[in-house]
Amino acid sequence: MAKLQIYLKKWLNTDNLTRALIVPGLILIVVLNLVRTISDAQRNYQVYLAEQELLGYMQQENADLKQELAYYQSYEYKKLYARDNLRLAEPGERLYRIEGAPQLYQPREKTYDPFRAEVSWQWWEALVL
Repeated sequence: MAKLQIYLKKWLNTDNLTRALIVPGLILIVVLNLVRTISDAQRNYQVYLAEQELLGYMQQENADLKQELAYYQSYEYKKLYARDNLRLAEPGERLYRIEGAPQLYQPREKTYDPFRAEVSWQWWEALVL
């Protein structure tokens, strides 16, 4: 028993106790920082993938807009615009203007009622007789 008390007194001095608390504390801090770094890396990779997808979409939209701009700057579009909006014609061509509001044909909706007597009385008479 005396040997144990001597060993505990020797081991429990302030230097050993300080080492026994500091070393595991430092290991815990390093492990927690490593876990946080891995978590941040995963989150940053997800953001990177989302931004790559958005970049592809924006590059496609940019290409579409450049193509549309090239069309609007083309001679064919300017010619169509001059004809439709500025009412200009090519040499030897005549343009006509229709005055008044256009009248649209509005068809009446017909519903067929097989039980109306005046519509299909011959058919009912043939079926009954």
